[in-house]
Amino acid sequence: GWTFLAGRQFGMHYALEFSRAYYSDDPNNLTATADWIGYGVNGLWYPWARDATFSPFVLLGAGHLYEYQGDGSEPASNYAMAGIGFTSHPWAAPVVLRVDLQAQHAFSGGYTDHILSLGITIPFGGEGD
Repeated sequence: GWTFLAGRQFGMHYALEFSRAYYSDDPNNLTATADWIGYGVNGLWYPWARDATFSPFVLLGAGHLYEYQGDGSEPASNYAMAGIGFTSHPWAAPVVLRVDLQAQHAFSGGYTDHILSLGITIPFGGEGD
């Protein structure tokens, strides 16, 4: 799957981001759910002041999922999620490595997915206060 995030830092300890995500299960192995599309808003808290080399964070969010199932149905559900992760910028390139692990709970289906993400962040501007 993939996730696109757009957000803004607020000082050294907080960030707000909006997400658009897509992920899929192999429909040959699972007879029901095949694809998910989600829209959400996430809040990040950095317990220590952000550091270029290594900055752990706690992530909380909520949003809406659209499920496209193998049987042709398309149920929708609200979700809540919590996770932990870190960012790291150990090189001179203008990109930041981001890793996070989330537990995403869909309310209408009553299930929880665990999502491990690895990606890059490209900062486009200065931090807010």
